[in-house]
Amino acid sequence: MILCAMAALSTGAAEPGSPAPSLQLEWEAPPPCPGQAEVVAEVARLVGRRPRVPADRLLVVRARASAAPDGSWQLQMILATRDGIRERTLKSRSCAEVADAAALIMAMAIDPAAALAARPQPPEPGPAPEARSWFAVVRGGAAADAGMLPGLGPGVIFGAGAALGGFSIEAQAAYWPPRRADLPGRPGVGGELRAWSGGLQASWWRRARVEGGLVAGVDAALYTGTGYGVTDRATAHALSLGVVAGPAVRWRIGERFALRLDSGLGLMIIRPRFTLQDLGTVFQPGALVGRALFAAELFFS
Repeated sequence: MILCAMAALSTGAAEPGSPAPSLQLEWEAPPPCPGQAEVVAEVARLVGRRPRVPADRLLVVRARASAAPDGSWQLQMILATRDGIRERTLKSRSCAEVADAAALIMAMAIDPAAALAARPQPPEPGPAPEARSWFAVVRGGAAADAGMLPGLGPGVIFGAGAALGGFSIEAQAAYWPPRRADLPGRPGVGGELRAWSGGLQASWWRRARVEGGLVAGVDAALYTGTGYGVTDRATAHALSLGVVAGPAVRWRIGERFALRLDSGLGLMIIRPRFTLQDLGTVFQPGALVGRALFAAELFFS
């Protein structure tokens, strides 16, 4: 239901010998906005006088409040006096705040000195809050890589770390499920490889709700390879080592939760080679490895 009402308020004279301005208000606002009686009462409180019979100097105000799609409130005001017409637009987080601002504008038009003296004074500043020096972060999510194992495939990542301001250092581990590679020209003969990887990485972030960052680190992996299509299905293990760097984006949702998207390029320093005896090389990681991850993060101060 929309409240639309006319209210009249008269006050004492702003200057000796001058006619007393009176207020005529047309107020239109949906719940949960204050009603016209509350707005008029706030004007009277600011001016510091009780309403009395209207005098010959009139202030006419038309005000309409409405909610915006983002949850904020907007108030359109038209103020008319014998000196002319003015329009004002007020915006705030709540309808009560725009109504209070409108009451102050009307009181200022009637008696500026009284309105300024009556408005609430800001509280004395207290001690500055202690700056948070560091926080911990844990995360988990899905990843994809190209070049570390045969073809393009998924992985699962998890990690934990600590941050100071826009800088953080983290330990991260990932599991890369089995993928197969056939020997060239020998379909059905080759090796199945899986890997566990882990490492340390540092990141730098531009602090905002949506943060941009740069991530760099060192990464090692333990490979396990098993032959197939041969009589001797031997299993072999090998280690790799590389460095990884790339951009990242983090979307903060509240103080303790965020979603993160990383992409990076890795340079392999140690590249193990998997072979089937007397048949040739089945697989060797590429010199360059592409990687991406999408993860959810939790923060603890």
